[in-house]
Amino acid sequence: MKTFDVYKHPVQGYQAVKVGFSWPAFFFTWIWAFIKKLWGYGLAFIGVIFIFLVVETAFTQGGNFGGTLIMLLLQFGLFVLFGVKGNDWRNKDLKKRGYEHVQTLRAETPDAAVASVTKPNAD
Repeated sequence: MKTFDVYKHPVQGYQAVKVGFSWPAFFFTWIWAFIKKLWGYGLAFIGVIFIFLVVETAFTQGGNFGGTLIMLLLQFGLFVLFGVKGNDWRNKDLKKRGYEHVQTLRAETPDAAVASVTKPNAD
């Protein structure tokens, strides 16, 4: 079971965001950001990774393998940053777009978390 924050928008409906590390954000970075409507983060990733790649190429062509290694570690760190902070960025973005935090709960999937919040209580 995972922990999810569930948000509700009066028009857009419900969204569930997993608490903790985001593997999709780690592996798919800018694609994940664009799918989640985090345009600024996706564009920033593309810009920063482009700069890192240009500098890495310069180090490699200059024979500076220490510099190349540092650039590879920085690139990897950028992927880790997305994994660690991705869900936090998504939570903040949903609040900014008018979603209200409804509940934090444990569920197997995001859809199960939303279903737990939306099902009528059997009293």
